[in-house]
Amino acid sequence: MAEKTTSKGYYWGYSTTLVINHNGNKLTLSEKNNVPINYDIPSDDGGSPATCTVTLFNLSKTHLAKINQNDHIIVYSGPTDLYGKLTEGTITQIAPETLSGMDKETQITFEEGRDYSKDKRLYSNFNGSMSRAV
Repeated sequence: MAEKTTSKGYYWGYSTTLVINHNGNKLTLSEKNNVPINYDIPSDDGGSPATCTVTLFNLSKTHLAKINQNDHIIVYSGPTDLYGKLTEGTITQIAPETLSGMDKETQITFEEGRDYSKDKRLYSNFNGSMSRAV
């Protein structure tokens, strides 16, 4: 009797995609396009935003030049049936490339969440000075 193997189910076909926005330009890096991606995204219910790390392998100099500090990053990840946005934030640091065996690693650190300091709706003028609305 032959054994039948299927590729269906909630946890099949795991993949990760990064979308990095810089001055209106979008850079999409995906494991589906042979860009290996590892990430460390802590999850807790604390009040302060998490610091997340994404490691990309063997990026070209052209792609690396398109990633800058303060760019907006979105991480999509999951198996085929549960794939979706995992987190997003603002890039705080891009570590210089390092060699790990035959691979070049680029580590990107970002703070999770939106940068509300750029949202003018949260600030108002009161008595001629700028104050933060609560």
